[in-house]
Amino acid sequence: MVSDRIVGSLWQKDYKGTVEITLMKKAIESLRRRIKLWMDVTRAPGNLLLISGGGGFALTLMDLEKFFHNAILTYNEALF
Repeated sequence: MVSDRIVGSLWQKDYKGTVEITLMKKAIESLRRRIKLWMDVTRAPGNLLLISGGGGFALTLMDLEKFFHNAILTYNEALF
């Protein structure tokens, strides 16, 4: 399972902390709201891996950085 491999890779790199993986195929605005809610309940520094097939997350990523959360964004290079 992909989520198990992601968690395993983080632990191999000596990552300490909670890992929560949620698969959502929703509109960008819905994902932005979900990330904002996550930021409201997660103490910094939280870690977010966002795998996206599209763009539109620049402001969300800036908010994550502003509130001392870490973000890794992966996307389909062919779209940009």
